[in-house]
Amino acid sequence: MTFVFEIPDGVLAKGSLTREKIEAEVRKELALALYRGSAVSEGKAAEIAGLNRFEFSKLLGERGVERNYGMEDLRQDLEFVRDCKASAGLEKSAARLKG
Repeated sequence: MTFVFEIPDGVLAKGSLTREKIEAEVRKELALALYRGSAVSEGKAAEIAGLNRFEFSKLLGERGVERNYGMEDLRQDLEFVRDCKASAGLEKSAARLKG
């Protein structure tokens, strides 16, 4: 899904705001609003914000946003742990083969 916002040129000329900085901030604010309203999980909100889960979790703390930890979040966390274990196992196997 794509959204288009029109921002008057004068706004950008007055400060150090670039198109990229504005887009990044809008994405974060949208993700926070959707997460606060329980419309999306923390993982999906992080994706919308363009951040990884750790960075988005840090942003939630900085903004004082209460966590909405549900079954989808648990599923994503368990999947992440499984992926980390699988990656760690592959790295150990590769190290043994090299050594």
